[in-house]
Amino acid sequence: MVLKFKPAAIVFDFDGTLLDSRQAHNEARKLLAKFYSIFGFNLDDGYLPFSRDFLTWLKNAGLNQFQVNLYFKLWNMIEMWQRPRIFNGANELIDVLKSRNIVVGLLTNRSAYSANNAIVRSGLNWQKLNFIAVSKYEKSSLAISEKKHFDNQYFSDFSKPDPRAADSIRYFLKDLPGYPRSVWYIGDNLLDYYFSRDNNFSFAGVLSGDITSIEIWEKAGVENVIDNIVGSDNGSFARYLY
Repeated sequence: MVLKFKPAAIVFDFDGTLLDSRQAHNEARKLLAKFYSIFGFNLDDGYLPFSRDFLTWLKNAGLNQFQVNLYFKLWNMIEMWQRPRIFNGANELIDVLKSRNIVVGLLTNRSAYSANNAIVRSGLNWQKLNFIAVSKYEKSSLAISEKKHFDNQYFSDFSKPDPRAADSIRYFLKDLPGYPRSVWYIGDNLLDYYFSRDNNFSFAGVLSGDITSIEIWEKAGVENVIDNIVGSDNGSFARYLY
C-alpha cells in the first residue's frame, strides 16, 4: 500500500474497522436466522454483507415492517450481550493522527441509538474525534431521531453507499488542502468503497470486518488493502503513518 495522497482527514467506518465486531455480528446473524426460521424465513442464504444494504436485504427476504423492526431490536440486544470492543491500539492511532493535525472522524450507517450504545461500551475515546456521523433514521422503527448523545455528533439524511451520507460532515472536509483526495475513508465492505469512490475520497479496505479476502477487494478495483488499522504486523494502516 502506498499513500498517494497525504491524509488531511481520515474518516473511519465503525463496525469491522474501529470496532472488533465480526464475531459478535456473525453470532447475531446465526441466532436470528434460527429464530426467524420458525416463521418460515430463510435468512441463512443470500446475504452478502460486503455488498448489500442490510435493511433492504431483510425486506427482500419477505419480512414485513414489524418483523424488520423486531430483527433490529433483537440484534441490538444480542450485541449488548456480546459487548464488542474497539481494536487494541485504535485510541492510540487516533492520538497519533490528531497530533499531526489530521482531521479524524467516524461515519457509520448505524442509527443514533445503535451507534451511541456501541460507542459507549466499546472503549472508544470519542471525545478525540472531530465528528461522529450517524443516520437520523432508527432502523428498528423507521422513526427520525436527532437526539445528540455526543457534542460532536451529526445526523445524515442518507446512508452509504449514497455519497450524500457525507453531507452532514462535509463542513469539516471541504476546505482541507488537497480535498477531496486528501480525505481517506477506511472501511470493511463494498458499500464503504462505493461511498468513498463516489465522493472522490481516497480509500483503504480492511480485512478485519465483513470482507476477509483480498481477492474481493481487488476484484472491485480497490488498490489499498490492509489487514487492520492497528497492530504491529505489516498489514496495518498504522504502519504507514508512524
